[in-house]
Amino acid sequence: MRNRKKELWISPPRNPKETLLNRPLIIKAFLWYGMLGSLASALSYFFVNIQNGWPDMPLASGNNPVYFRATTMALAAIVFSQIGAVFNCRTEKQSAFQVGLFKNKQVNLGILIEIILIFALVYLPPLQSVFHTAPLLLSDWLLLCIWPPLVLLLEEGRKFWLRNKERAGN
Repeated sequence: MRNRKKELWISPPRNPKETLLNRPLIIKAFLWYGMLGSLASALSYFFVNIQNGWPDMPLASGNNPVYFRATTMALAAIVFSQIGAVFNCRTEKQSAFQVGLFKNKQVNLGILIEIILIFALVYLPPLQSVFHTAPLLLSDWLLLCIWPPLVLLLEEGRKFWLRNKERAGN
């Protein structure tokens, strides 16, 4: 009979003397999640510019409303890609689906607050003037909604690969 702990990939608690931010975690955060967030941000920025005539027109810049919308999309894409990342950060190798995506109430509250804050930055005129943001279109929000599940699934693929690699080594 299989060891249930091994099957679920449950790790023992972290050693209290171990630093919270260790090298593997920093590498994963900056190189993996940072790369995914950067890619989402850049693609979202260009999405707005493509909708407004790029590459036949120059990229929007300066005091142009298209530029403000494009940079707002870039910011929002980072926020939305982080939503996908937070679901996966709870485990190193175990699937987030096994742990339960919505079981952690603090994470759920944090995501809700994050979404409220990005809406405030995008739609409240006093914040728009301070942060140089612009209202987003429905098509923009639809693109943004793709980033959390995409990041989640890419990370699930990475974890699946790690689990298989570990199984093959044992």
